[in-house]
Amino acid sequence: MASGASALVTWNLADFPAGDLAEHGVRVIDPDSYLCGLYGDLPDEVADTVVRLAAEKRNPPVTTADAIARLAKAGLPTFADLLTQHLRLGR
Repeated sequence: MASGASALVTWNLADFPAGDLAEHGVRVIDPDSYLCGLYGDLPDEVADTVVRLAAEKRNPPVTTADAIARLAKAGLPTFADLLTQHLRLGR
């Protein structure tokens, strides 16, 4: 709150009561929902960023589909599905 953040992105929603923080203008959101919202606002930019980050992986190389699969395994299944549909990739 002291930093002026408007959102707290965390998996640990239980320890950060949304109602209490909302009173201070801070929303609490899990990473999957946050990234889905960001995608909703800027779909092309978000998808392009994921593609670029995957392409930059050299040791070992990572395909875009592999990068998205890793996102799903890391707890971002809805975000990964949005990217898969946007990029027309099969998983």
